[in-house]
Amino acid sequence: MTDLKLPSAMAELRPNLGEIVGSGLQHAPDFSVLLSSRHGINIFVDDREERVSERPPAAGTVLSAFDGVTNFERAIGGFNVEDVKSAAHDFISTLSLQKHTLQAEPERRGDFATAVQIDPLEMLTQEKLDRCRELHQRAKGRDARIVNVRISYNELSEHAVFVDRSADLAQRVQRVNMFLLVVVAGPAGDVHYDFSAKSGSAGWEVLNWSDEDIQKTV
Repeated sequence: MTDLKLPSAMAELRPNLGEIVGSGLQHAPDFSVLLSSRHGINIFVDDREERVSERPPAAGTVLSAFDGVTNFERAIGGFNVEDVKSAAHDFISTLSLQKHTLQAEPERRGDFATAVQIDPLEMLTQEKLDRCRELHQRAKGRDARIVNVRISYNELSEHAVFVDRSADLAQRVQRVNMFLLVVVAGPAGDVHYDFSAKSGSAGWEVLNWSDEDIQKTV
């Protein structure tokens, strides 16, 4: 079974979506519910400072009703079960929908999660910061002309659940990237820099820096 690691409120709401969609379909030819959540962190380390900041999180539910001509939507902040049920009832009761018969669609059911070996969601922020510090130290002493080394780590976790009359789908997409930037100064005071990056839809396993990787950038 796919481990989506859904936020707890989203996981609690998901089993109720079939009932909510069923109620919507009593009034609309097509009715769907989309849950989405995004969160992540940024870490910056250089010779002078360290910063850890949370990316602005986003979480909400979107109700959609389609009558064959017009698509109507309503958004609800968060995933509270009773709030979503109440909003769905109020939403559908205020609509004036045309009658329309939609073609049957094949059922689509399944969960997808980005394959990760070292899961960022299971790592402490302190561990991520320590790994950035370690890379900074590994690069810093490689040449006397280096005046600064900057490490930038970015992480984004996205969760989504979609349910309509023929679909029950969910996914977790995990993205990470890391930049290594080396600044050097020449004898005449001229300053140059170069950088390397590693990234992927994956976990921390794609952020391994070999000595050859670091030396190439330097």
